[in-house]
Amino acid sequence: MTPRTNLQNLELREATRKKIMETAMELFAMEGFHTTSVSKIATKAGISKGLMYNYFKSKEELLHHIIFTNFDFILESFDMNRDGVLTQKELIHFIKTTFSLFKKNYNFWKLYYTILTQPAVMNIVTKDFHARYQSFFSILTGYFSANNYEDPETEMRILVSLLDGVAIGYLMEKDTFPFDKVKEKIVRMYSSGIEVRSPK
Repeated sequence: MTPRTNLQNLELREATRKKIMETAMELFAMEGFHTTSVSKIATKAGISKGLMYNYFKSKEELLHHIIFTNFDFILESFDMNRDGVLTQKELIHFIKTTFSLFKKNYNFWKLYYTILTQPAVMNIVTKDFHARYQSFFSILTGYFSANNYEDPETEMRILVSLLDGVAIGYLMEKDTFPFDKVKEKIVRMYSSGIEVRSPK
């Protein structure tokens, strides 16, 4: 048998890593983080427990990697030219991409919003979350400031909360949630650039 090349070994390792993450994500979402053992993840992924530890040192590290890999993937669609300044076109692209990833990564969102209600589990990632994505919040706030929104910080929070709400609504009513209509409504809101201001 011909030995595998370095490239083939790397591809195999990456495929195994991906399989572990997908398996763990499904089990964490369906059965809970604390009740899912490393052994169960390894068995369902079709590998040995020992081999799994070659990829992730602990169950906590595995969860951390799942969360941040998926959020990093989402933010690849944000500020596409990486100049630190968001345009309206880039904002709309980010919103549309986020919606498509709600459907594509259903198990991830199910996991994420499940652990939000479990402080002990959420603490595994919370300490790194804001530091890691501070630039995202700052650039988004900067966009609303540059476009003369009354309260840029609050507007940033509103948009983030809207997207969170869509994900939760979709998770709760996957077959009946008016996904496309909600997406179109939010896109129109931020395409118009018209802000609903607070009464004086």
